[in-house]
Order: sequence, then structure tokens, then C-alpha cells
Amino acid sequence: MNIINAGRGEEIVARNMRQKGYKASSTHGLEGIDWSSWKDRVDTEYVVAAGHSFGAATVVDMLRHPERFKWVAQGIIYDIWG
Repeated sequence: MNIINAGRGEEIVARNMRQKGYKASSTHGLEGIDWSSWKDRVDTEYVVAAGHSFGAATVVDMLRHPERFKWVAQGIIYDIWG
């Protein structure tokens, strides 16, 4: 997300394995995007983390360690595992 937020989404596209030539792949949705228009559009300092099941348990753990996950401000947990 930080790379996209910096307006350099083409770097993500270049590493994307979902391209022609790979099974069950498509580049649909990645062509013709002006990645520079994404610059500074995502707030990466105040993130809401969401998870289901084991992902929800992961979100709880992230919220328990604010010194490690400084950018996570809130959490949404669905059907927590554990």
C-alpha cells in the first residue's frame, strides 16, 4: 500500500504473477491505470485492520501490541478464532 500511495503502482504491476501466460490469470483491471493519481490518497497512519476467524485473532494480537503496529488504530473482528 505504501508503494501505491507513493504513486508507484507500476512497481506492483511488474511483480504481479497474474499476467497472460500463467494459468487462471488475467491482467484485467491493471491496464490503463494512472498510478500517479493514487499519490497520497491512502491514509497509512490510521489503519483499520479487519479479519475473520484466525485473521480476527491476528487483528486482536495486532491491537495488543501498539508499539509494534503503530499504524493500526482500530480493529474489526468477525467470528474470532481461539
